[in-house]
Amino acid sequence: MKKQIFVMTIFVFALFSLLFSCGGGGGGENAGSNAGIYLLPAVQSVNVGETFSIDVTLDTNNQPVTAVSAYIIFPLDLLMVESIDVTDSDFGVEAENTVQDNVINITRGQQTPGVNDPSSLIATIDFTPLNQGTAKVLVQLISPGAGPSRAIKDNGLGTDILTTVAEGIYTIQP
Repeated sequence: MKKQIFVMTIFVFALFSLLFSCGGGGGGENAGSNAGIYLLPAVQSVNVGETFSIDVTLDTNNQPVTAVSAYIIFPLDLLMVESIDVTDSDFGVEAENTVQDNVINITRGQQTPGVNDPSSLIATIDFTPLNQGTAKVLVQLISPGAGPSRAIKDNGLGTDILTTVAEGIYTIQP
């Protein structure tokens, strides 16, 4: 099952790269490209049972991006996902929006010329704290270009320009 999900994710990203990266994007393959995915707020104190929201954002670093994937890990013993809201997302096409165990997978796209903004909204995640403690919420990135989170530049080559991801730390009080 996990292998099928992985293969499907690769297929979805390949499809987005072909569909949405057909425009002129300019520049060298990775010249000046350092996109980052951030969680806002990055630090917050919350109470058990009181739902709170985290915005998943992309800083494109002045590069047009046509597809983005945010794979986010959270502690199941401390947080429960209530919803993933993409109503105000800057990326209008949804490819993936799932929660499986402690992993949230969000993949979205935008046709050429893509999105070019230092605070592009990918999605808003609503969590309910379950127990007292400190919850680290992490955007997964093995290394730049190795995923699983990605930001695909609109250069016709499917270039992944994601180099930075951040974590959120949420202190849960009784």
